[in-house]
Amino acid sequence: NVLQRQGRHGDAVQAYETAIRISPAVSAAHLQSGNARRALGDIEGAVAAYRRALNMNGDFAPAWCNLSAVCYQQGLLETAIICARQAIALAPGYADAFCNLGNALLALGAFRDAEAAYRAAIASAPNLAAAHANLGAALRDMGRLAEAEHALRTALELAPQSAPAHFNLGLVLLSAGKWEEGWPEHEWRWHTGAM
Repeated sequence: NVLQRQGRHGDAVQAYETAIRISPAVSAAHLQSGNARRALGDIEGAVAAYRRALNMNGDFAPAWCNLSAVCYQQGLLETAIICARQAIALAPGYADAFCNLGNALLALGAFRDAEAAYRAAIASAPNLAAAHANLGAALRDMGRLAEAEHALRTALELAPQSAPAHFNLGLVLLSAGKWEEGWPEHEWRWHTGAM
């Protein structure tokens, strides 16, 4: 974990693999190996690590949650939903799993279900900026601009440097005709990694 916090993900993978060789039945080591691999962009390696963790402990909610996130990244939306729901079934207040569920549902165009998932995440973790930002995006997609603006501003109170929240706020403000305030927020698009 220290190596990951220092951004030394390659070294973290090696350390976790050493730990796994010593104690191969420790599901947390496989989870952390998956997290480090994901940070390196090795999505297939992350999936394999999360699946190994689940093979050892099928009730390991963090592995289900993280597997949901990488399935979403791969565009495997139905699988992402199944994994997120499994994490939530095992840990009913798991805010990150609700966010993952919301992300997959939003990508499928199930806006109201996505909204419900994000609201459940916020109920579990009111200070989770990503949940507020994602709720804002869902509300924007539903044309509920005032609510979207409020959710995105809340996200930015919690995480002032969140480029996706700024960018989405810009889209909301521009859609609402608030040009002077919207254009500077829209400029954050260059920092989202999507452009």
